[in-house]
Amino acid sequence: MRTTMDVRLGGIYALQRIMKDSHRDQPTIANVLAAYIRTHAAKPPAKSQNVPADVLAAAAVLRHPQHNLRRHLPPGPP
Repeated sequence: MRTTMDVRLGGIYALQRIMKDSHRDQPTIANVLAAYIRTHAAKPPAKSQNVPADVLAAAAVLRHPQHNLRRHLPPGPP
């Protein structure tokens, strides 16, 4: 039986694959992943806890250089 973390990670990595294959969908997926991070990392973890793996995975997808998401951001300071 899969855990909910397995399912969430699978969804995040599926979105990563769609981002790779569909430049048209990149801004929408980036918005979804950013909202996911805001929702699931609203508070910093306690001192004895790590950042959840799904939040780290979503952040890694957004940071990946192949997505070049800067072109989708509004003009402004970096």
